[in-house]
Amino acid sequence: LFLCMAFIQMSVPLVFWGQRPPSHEITCFCRSEEKKAFATGSSSGQVCLWDICVERKTESLKVRPRCMLFGGGCAICSLCFVRNWTGDTHKIASLSEDGLVTLWDGKDGACLKYTRIAGKHSGLQCLPRSRHQDSLIICYGQYSNVFILDSNTLETLCVLKACYHPNWITQTCFLSNVERRDALLALTVDGVAKLWLLPPRSEMKDSEEIYEEKSKTLGISTPLSLASCSNGLHTTALIVCRESWQVFDATGGRMKLLMIHACEASVAGWSRGDFLDCKTVVLWTKEDSRAFVYKLSPRCIPGLQEDDAGENPDMGSTAGCCIQRVLGLGPAHQGSSRGLPAYLDSYWHLLGDRSGRVYLWDIRRIVGSEHEQQVDPMQPTPPETSCSIAESWEPPALPCGLTDMLYHGNEAPPTITCSLFLSSFGRLVCGQADGSIVVLSAVQAASVLMLQPRRFSRGWPQHCVMRGHRGSVTCLLYPSNHSRAYDKDFIMSGGSDFTVRMWDLFAGVLIHTFTVHGGAVRSLVSCPPDINPRLQTCVCSVAVDSSVAILSATERKCLLVAACHTSPIRSILWRLEEDFLLVNTVDGKLYVWQIETGTLDRCVDGETAQTVLDNTPAPQAKAPHLTHQGTYGAVCVESVRAGVGDSLIQVLLFDPQVLINRLLKMQKPEEPKEKPTKQVEAFRTYLYARKHFGVEPASQSPPHVSSQGMVGSNREQERAREVLGKAVASSKAEQVQVELPGSIIDAVRLLVSCLHAWSLDQALDQSCEACLGLVHPLRPVSFGLLSKGGRLSLVLPGWGLQASRRALERLESLCLSDLTAEDSLSSSPTGDTPRPPQTSVLPDQRYHIRWQLSCSLTTQHLLTVVSITNTLMNQSAGAHALAMGSGVWRSAPPGYASDSEDSDGEEAENVRENQVRAVWSQVAALHCVMLPERMEGKFRAPHLPVLASRFLDHCQAIREAAQALLQAELRRSGVE
Repeated sequence: LFLCMAFIQMSVPLVFWGQRPPSHEITCFCRSEEKKAFATGSSSGQVCLWDICVERKTESLKVRPRCMLFGGGCAICSLCFVRNWTGDTHKIASLSEDGLVTLWDGKDGACLKYTRIAGKHSGLQCLPRSRHQDSLIICYGQYSNVFILDSNTLETLCVLKACYHPNWITQTCFLSNVERRDALLALTVDGVAKLWLLPPRSEMKDSEEIYEEKSKTLGISTPLSLASCSNGLHTTALIVCRESWQVFDATGGRMKLLMIHACEASVAGWSRGDFLDCKTVVLWTKEDSRAFVYKLSPRCIPGLQEDDAGENPDMGSTAGCCIQRVLGLGPAHQGSSRGLPAYLDSYWHLLGDRSGRVYLWDIRRIVGSEHEQQVDPMQPTPPETSCSIAESWEPPALPCGLTDMLYHGNEAPPTITCSLFLSSFGRLVCGQADGSIVVLSAVQAASVLMLQPRRFSRGWPQHCVMRGHRGSVTCLLYPSNHSRAYDKDFIMSGGSDFTVRMWDLFAGVLIHTFTVHGGAVRSLVSCPPDINPRLQTCVCSVAVDSSVAILSATERKCLLVAACHTSPIRSILWRLEEDFLLVNTVDGKLYVWQIETGTLDRCVDGETAQTVLDNTPAPQAKAPHLTHQGTYGAVCVESVRAGVGDSLIQVLLFDPQVLINRLLKMQKPEEPKEKPTKQVEAFRTYLYARKHFGVEPASQSPPHVSSQGMVGSNREQERAREVLGKAVASSKAEQVQVELPGSIIDAVRLLVSCLHAWSLDQALDQSCEACLGLVHPLRPVSFGLLSKGGRLSLVLPGWGLQASRRALERLESLCLSDLTAEDSLSSSPTGDTPRPPQTSVLPDQRYHIRWQLSCSLTTQHLLTVVSITNTLMNQSAGAHALAMGSGVWRSAPPGYASDSEDSDGEEAENVRENQVRAVWSQVAALHCVMLPERMEGKFRAPHLPVLASRFLDHCQAIREAAQALLQAELRRSGVE
């Protein structure tokens, strides 16, 4: 369990999927041993976890997607469920085309381990071991070796090698009790069967190389599938080729041919096969997406066939089998289902399409009901159920994107093509498909979308829209994040209109346009900081026409254009000592350019190019699935993409440790500042009187005496000057501002409001909204987990939601047009006047779902809520700032009281603080003690070892929260 949870970070992801579902072009499947879940891999490198449940009334199967795992940029070519040393069968191993092997937790989606194996791989398979709880992972591909990996650490235990006729391995399967040992049977691309005897696990590391025990030529070409079935004494093997399928007696690894069956007349070719049991096989055709169920005769089953049966039965003979059932989608889907990936085993037949839809057949149920239902065996049986990722976007899920509040009515927001998080200002810059660039505060935008509007809050987030590109914005760069030599005022953008544009970030205007490329700009890169002074303020741009340009931001001109590359550019490197720019292309060539003169020095390839690349330091690489990475104190924004043409998915990452430290710093007294002049005091007093007492001055100019135009005593004037002196900001208003203390309060309000267990205690909910400043969510919240290597596990928005008629009626009026506010900092992109938001309350069951998803998610959320709650309960500065505008301090500003009511005001303020502290205590008790009881058994308990490991956390609030949660969980379990 420590291995599963050691790499889950404390950061809490808040996911904004957008209004359009992501694409998921399925490439492979795998099924769990419990037959309650399966996983699919996509061509974009994502893994999706699906749940299978049975309805109690109809006893029919239902499929629903649960979460999507982002961990790589290459296509997933193979998946398998593995078992570790504790007997846990919920671990998933994935293999991508670039050789990346990743071990995932099938329940939580967290990344546990990952490694990379050189070579071009074809498949990954789980290898069970007799008399062992754990299993092994085998990896094979376009090479003659077979790698055996540890299922717990992904360490290479040994390598299986071939000494007789080595060739590429295409298929493998496990054989038990071969000479009282476990064995691995493999087929090469030219039809040679090889058998390796596996030593015990303790001896594998000592024997790094193991050679085959037997090898036999079967006389087949390009085998597509290999499966085995054992009845205890005998083992049967099924080999599927394109034109036929064959049954062998594999007992002891002898591979005796029992039957050959050619393709049916209506079948263009086979693709895969498996055993339903020792007497039944299932074969799948890839061309028309049908599965044929065959019943074998006794003479084709080892141990039941006649002893004098020859090894060369008639080719295409049907005496050895008969068709029992055909599974297919039917004529309506034949045209759209050609060549789709499928999964086939003894229980299920799964078929996936390019849109992310999965079709499922329960083979055992269909074959078992054959005698009860008299049907034509050649008539295709439709799937029992089907589901797609797009169904998670149906009501009442209501997923949204961070820029959706800028568009209302029936207008769909444009696709977000690129994004950039400005760590210096806490602003998110989004480039869109319509050519516009939006700069907005991520926390404010998320609060508007997720939380109900408060009475004294600004509903329209601070934003700026810059227009200039005639096509979609393809890339963004803020050079000041990489070097201090760049001006902080400008930002660069590249577009599909072949231009690179420089913008004034604070004014929101276009400064200059570079037109030097003959294709869409693909990426923008800043120059190294130790380059010559003239190029320290330059930006390097790469276009799809294989051209590279160096653009000067200060001189407003192009200094170098390299446009003679014959293939797309893979990477750009710098050799500053020789003043060289190295351009590496996908065809293996390396172009060396002189930066100062702008001429091509030479072009090399082969070993020479590889030697130069190995000796040139490469820039630090980031996670392949993340478009950018940045940190902004307690909140940062990551962007992930599921497909090439999909909109970016924005993920807000809240760090509870940093939030707690910022809240604690708010309690410390500020350093004394220089005393303001009498004129400044008079002007502040005038502003306060005009705002709170409605007093207008006699003249147009503000008063010069502190008591002129005021209504109230001298004590009130002093209180007013004290309060306003701390609240008055700088006179210069900018569209992009540096972090203010209120941004931390907004982040805490957003995080705690989304994590709070609403609707379990109605009285507590009202107290939270009235006293604490928490806000009821408007829509379901999508969470996730951040694990090792920056891998993200994101829960899909529609998981577990029951779309009842009453819930749909309550949510029909809630749309994105209702999420705009009455006051805006700038006009909306559509030019229409924003409308005030409409309040809506979600059904109760939507707040309970995330407590039923996984133990890791419960552990993370409870630790975060309890630690932040205890922090706010023990100090008044953060709680006071969070409760401002919620109702407790609305009657009078804090610290403001008249002379006659000075003592009463202080007592009233103490009463209010005690009231807030008491409500925070109730919130902590709800999440720490009463939550499992209120959930009525539908609750995933937190991980006890993880809570114990947090005893050593450097944050005191998290240590105390872990101790309280662990004690409460032990008491609930009956442990003294």
